Amino acid sequence: MKKHFFVFGMISLMAVLNVVKAQPALGVKAGVLFSNIQVKGVMDALIPEQAFYTGYESGVYYDLPINANWSFLPGIFYQEKGFHLKEGWNMNVLQIPIDVELKAITKIGFAQAPLLLKYRFNQGPVNFYVAAGPAVSYATNARLETKASLIFDFNISETKINLNNNNYNRWGVSGVGVAGVEIPAGQGKVVLEGQYQQMISDFIRDPIIDVHVRNYGLGLNIGYQIPLR
Repeated sequence: MKKHFFVFGMISLMAVLNVVKAQPALGVKAGVLFSNIQVKGVMDALIPEQAFYTGYESGVYYDLPINANWSFLPGIFYQEKGFHLKEGWNMNVLQIPIDVELKAITKIGFAQAPLLLKYRFNQGPVNFYVAAGPAVSYATNARLETKASLIFDFNISETKINLNNNNYNRWGVSGVGVAGVEIPAGQGKVVLEGQYQQMISDFIRDPIIDVHVRNYGLGLNIGYQIPLR
């Protein structure tokens, strides 16, 4: 019995020491974000060809250890998401075939606060991890750019989108999944990661014509985090 208590005590002591060694950290991240939209409803078949928009994100986060492997990962980020709509056709000018294409590029700025749960697979110098959880976002601004391609690209117009319109839902909730690696560098760690984001709520919703639009995207980030103790 004493042997069992001794073993249990040693295991508990090791767990406590691991928690003590796990330090909270403050980090910054930035990267590229490839986003698009999902359209559901009667307008789905009428939407022109869609393409990914290349935007970006940057922000700060706090890594709060729960134990040796798990930690809570809140943060605040600014993201630029969007999507392309394209429509093209062919025409002949003096018996010369010319491709004509019209593009509508929607760009949307979001302030996003992810609340993720992070799991580290090991406690070595280089740590691989995954993280997942919800993120709350607020659309801060949006604009629509139209372009035409006729041998050369040229701008047609740029219009600010009124997000206060009832068809837009500025507040949104997304699911976020992350996989990455932490590499020691100086006093902290370099962070390299990939992520997937899927909006759960509708960004555009018009019940009259039955249109529901949600955005999703893939991202690649690089960052740096430093321990706070």
